[in-house]
Amino acid sequence: MEVNALPGRAPEESDNSQKDQHINVRISARDKKLVEEKAAEAGLRTGEYMRRAALGRKITGKIPPIFGGSWPPPAAI
Repeated sequence: MEVNALPGRAPEESDNSQKDQHINVRISARDKKLVEEKAAEAGLRTGEYMRRAALGRKITGKIPPIFGGSWPPPAAI
């Protein structure tokens, strides 16, 4: 098995593979905005966010800076 392969994916489908295929999807302006906002919240480009969502992969958000890098936030005193 290739070192860079991800669980559940063939070695040739690792994240290092060249992304040279396109899928065109029609989407409403409202849904486009929501997808772009969710991608930004997760710190991902829209295409990467959509790939992860469509393929059932983990999507994690950025840690809000107001908590000083700790998540979950400290309990209220």
